[in-house]
Amino acid sequence: YTQNNGDSWTEMPGVSGVRTIAFKDEQLFAGAEEGIFMIPDNGNEWFKINYSLNVRCMTVSAGNIFVGTELSGIYVSSDNGKNFNPVNNGIPEMFTINSLAAIGTSVFAATDGAGVYFSINSGASWLPVNNGLVSQRVLTLHIDKANLFAGTSYSGIYLSSNNGSNWIPVNNGLRNGTVYAVNAT
Repeated sequence: YTQNNGDSWTEMPGVSGVRTIAFKDEQLFAGAEEGIFMIPDNGNEWFKINYSLNVRCMTVSAGNIFVGTELSGIYVSSDNGKNFNPVNNGIPEMFTINSLAAIGTSVFAATDGAGVYFSINSGASWLPVNNGLVSQRVLTLHIDKANLFAGTSYSGIYLSSNNGSNWIPVNNGLRNGTVYAVNAT
């Protein structure tokens, strides 16, 4: 981690395999293979706050911390990481969540084989939003203003401008069909 905008980096003792980070209320959360870690109030010490989740991705929406896991779906904390509860109503069981993205109170989840899911109620229920999405193995999501981008395995990048209701390919000039990260400027 860094406390000086990347001029120098410090190893997180006892933490390996960090896959994602999220900020909420001046606290930094790190998701790793062996759980979730937190460093409160710009402190210098990491605390393990969850031991059981194999974390792939995280996002913050409406004060909640959403965590996507490997083979265990989605979990949410509404108490700043003290408790994480499963919120998988509507998502097929035993799916890996590759990416999460939020805009306002809406949360999108990219699954490893079941496409994209959408929740407008803090994860209480999820609906598939895959019309036009050729590959159901979605590796990454990115939101840029009103546009949602999905990077897929073997099918390139897709764009939705209506919360995932419809997707169109945007692959002109793209040489490789597998997209692990998307960033729009």
